[in-house]
Parts: sequence; structure tokens; C-alpha cells
Amino acid sequence: MPRIHGPLTEKKPEERIYPVFLPHAGCPFRCVYCNQNAVTAPCGPSESGTAQDILRIFRLGLDRLTADARRCGIAGEISFYGGTFTSLPIAVLRQILDTVNVPIKEGLFTGIRFSTRPDALTEPCLELLSDYPVRTVELGVQSLSETVLERSRRGYGVRTVERACAAVRARGWRLGLQLMPGLPGDTCEVFLESLRRTIGLGPEFVRLYPTLVLKDTTLADWYRAGSYRPLSLEEAVRWCARAYAALREAHVPTARMGLQADPELEKPGVVLAGPYHPAFGYLVKSRYRRDRILELVRFEPEGVRTARLTAVVHDRVRSEVLGPSRENVEFIEAELGLERFNVRAEKDRDEERIDLLWD
Repeated sequence: MPRIHGPLTEKKPEERIYPVFLPHAGCPFRCVYCNQNAVTAPCGPSESGTAQDILRIFRLGLDRLTADARRCGIAGEISFYGGTFTSLPIAVLRQILDTVNVPIKEGLFTGIRFSTRPDALTEPCLELLSDYPVRTVELGVQSLSETVLERSRRGYGVRTVERACAAVRARGWRLGLQLMPGLPGDTCEVFLESLRRTIGLGPEFVRLYPTLVLKDTTLADWYRAGSYRPLSLEEAVRWCARAYAALREAHVPTARMGLQADPELEKPGVVLAGPYHPAFGYLVKSRYRRDRILELVRFEPEGVRTARLTAVVHDRVRSEVLGPSRENVEFIEAELGLERFNVRAEKDRDEERIDLLWD
């Protein structure tokens, strides 16, 4: 008889996002790891220093996205990333909000979404934002460890994060949190405790961005001097697989893991070190599937085990279960001493359900 495990459900993917990137715009800090121009493709000067620069980049992005929204006919949130949106000069922020409110009222976009620092949600800024159709606020928390935040020169502490999250939730906005495992002072235990506290803040989703050593950053100087060691790809996958499992158990969707593949990042000399991989999220999900199968097998009675095991899974997760180049198959066979491990995919089943068949 098959052993049936599951389901563990996760929320549906978010609606479409229409992003406008404003590299460094409004940001009062340059954290040790930060080089926004390396991780986004700006549509203007490398750094937007003046109000005119910021507004020009914004208008270019908005024109493009408005055309995209009209063409595809799919509504979604107009989203601001790359800088510290709520630290923009108030006059500039108000002009952006007034401008983008027009296509929102036309129905082209469903509302406003932005990414910002926890310490940039001041009361005057919150009062201004309350006059506009804000729907989602993503906070670049990065860590909930006082030590990690201090060593990364973030300029705020955990209490500031907690206050910002409470302010977002009090206004009925969706809350997203971004974490960066592997920052200076981080360990797997510290990161997982940070994740536990993150879940306790009640976010609607979480993003995981393992720390990379980018050119022209303080972290690059520390790396060259030997005072900072980035995570290996294996370490980052292992940490994030445990985090992904914890988030799924808490029914908190993981919006993204790893930076999005970008030609800028893949240019020689941009990423000096760290766990960059264009398919990092797939690697993490694949490790999660492997770990879950091994955990389920450990609960199987000794009497039902044989030399051959088949895992019956949903067709959508078959690739994740197999692993890159069938890595998971080989690992599970070796780990369990199996003669053969097979994966059978079916479409008419819950995505998280796993049936274990021994023969």
C-alpha cells in the first residue's frame, strides 16, 4: 500500500507587477553590500542625484509600463524598486504619486507597490501615502539580528523593523519582507532565528536574496582583505531550503529566491564572489523536495521498505524532485542504499502530495 503524505498548500502567486527601477534614488545610506546599478538595469544615468533625474527616469519607466499594460490588458500593481522610495524629497514623491494615480484611476493598474527601508516610513510620509491607493509595501529588512544589522551598516535596529511592520499592517497594506542570508556576522542559526522572527511579524510574502559580493562595494574591500567570507552556493541552497520549508509550514509564500538573472550581473567582474546562480530558486526548491522525501522515508516502518522506491508527485514539481541533472535521484539512492529510486508524475493530484511506493 502507498504511504500518502500531504497536502501542504501555499498561497497562489501574486498578480502581475509593473516595476519602475530608481537605482539609489532617495537612499540615505550605502550599505556595505550595495551596488544597485549592478543589480538593476537603469533607464537613465547610473545614479539619479537630482529631482529632475529621478522624475525623468520615473516618466520613462511609467510610459513604457503604461504601454505594456494597455497592450496586454492585464492589470497589476505599479511598483517602485531600486532606491528608498519613501526617502525621496516630499515634492518629488508627491509628484510621482499624483502622476501614477491617473492610470490607476483609468484601471490600467490596480494600485501602488514600493520597496523601502524600515526606517524610512516616517509618520509624515505615512500620512502622505494614506492619500493614495497604496496596496503593497516591501521592507528591505535584510536581517532581524542586531549584530548583523550593525555589521552591515544598515543604520537601524530590530525595533525599527517591528514598528515599520506594525505601521504597514495598521493601514491595511500588504506587507512583504526581504531577507539577505550571509551578511557579515550571519550564521545559519542566526539566519533561521531571524526568519522565525520575520514570520512572527505576519508578512504576506518574503523574498530571500543571499548576499553577493558586488564590485565597488565595501563588502568587496572586506572580501579582498579576507575579513569577509561569502556563502558558498551549497551553503546558500542549504540555508534557504530550510527557510523555504519553514515559510511553507507557516503558509507564507516565498516571492523570490536569489536575484533575477540579468545580463548586467553576468558581466565579468560584476559579481566577485558569493552564491549567484541564474536558477537559484530552482536549486532551493529542488533541495527542499529532496529533504522532504528523505524526511518522509525516515517515518516509514522498517517492514515496508524495499530496495526500490517510487515517489508519485504532481507533474509540475517533477523537475524539482529529480533535481538538476537528476542529482536528487542519485543522492537519494546513495543515502538510502536503494537499488533504484523512481519519480512518477501525475497531473490530477495536489501539488504537495507525495505517495511513496515500495516494490
